[in-house]
Amino acid sequence: AMVDLRGKSGLLIDDIPEMRSAVRIQLADAGLEKCDMARTIKEAIERISANRYDLIVSDYNLGQGADGQQLLELVRRKQVLPMTTAFMMITGETGYEQVSTAAEYSPDDYLIKPVNVNELVARVNACGRRRSLTNKNTKLTVAGCTLDRDACSISTERAHVSLTGRELALLQLLFENLGHVVTRHRMASEVW
Repeated sequence: AMVDLRGKSGLLIDDIPEMRSAVRIQLADAGLEKCDMARTIKEAIERISANRYDLIVSDYNLGQGADGQQLLELVRRKQVLPMTTAFMMITGETGYEQVSTAAEYSPDDYLIKPVNVNELVARVNACGRRRSLTNKNTKLTVAGCTLDRDACSISTERAHVSLTGRELALLQLLFENLGHVVTRHRMASEVW
């Protein structure tokens, strides 16, 4: 199912104006009409702290030695980025997959430049299915266990455990498919 981006909000982060404009147009073509812009990590953090976005698209290289991976780690650590926000990275680095999978926090998806609108839409749709772009309910409760997507945690009456993004995505997939078999292939495609 296609994720409908109309009525959703996004943030696009890139230090190069031409790249921001090009990707902004592609996001608008994909249906994302409301999209704020940021040039630097500082601007991005200010916007993320003040607004709630459904989708964030960041370039990996943000100039002056800063990068999108640092931004992602900062906003996750400061807990200003809800787990329901999809975070995508755009990169010219073909080795980025190794960087992101080794990191404590990895983006929901990434795109290799040059960005093609069909690929962008497909990746946004995949992110949306994993995140709240399709479902606004941020808490799921099954058999006394509550999965809180905003707080990125799971709790019972006796315990409260913080989760990584990937653990959250996996548990969410299982909770949402209660009573159904979730194949290893599906887990791999939707969570990894």
